[in-house]
Amino acid sequence: MRGDSETDRSIRPWPRQMRAETAAAYLDEASTSSFLRSVGTLYPEPRMIPMKGRRWLKADLDEALDRLHGRAGDERPAPL
Repeated sequence: MRGDSETDRSIRPWPRQMRAETAAAYLDEASTSSFLRSVGTLYPEPRMIPMKGRRWLKADLDEALDRLHGRAGDERPAPL
């Protein structure tokens, strides 16, 4: 049985590579489809993993967020 995703995330860290559904949740998008509509513009294109399909790297998503918020090149605070 799957638990509340917010509770699940407080227990374990975000993975370094994510499927579209996980990336959308990480970015707090309203839905996976809204995330996918922004890929290639606001968000980076996925990496193709043989026999696994599309995956987004957490580092790439973090860089995109930094650009969106005018923090490109700034030092990000260390994760807690």
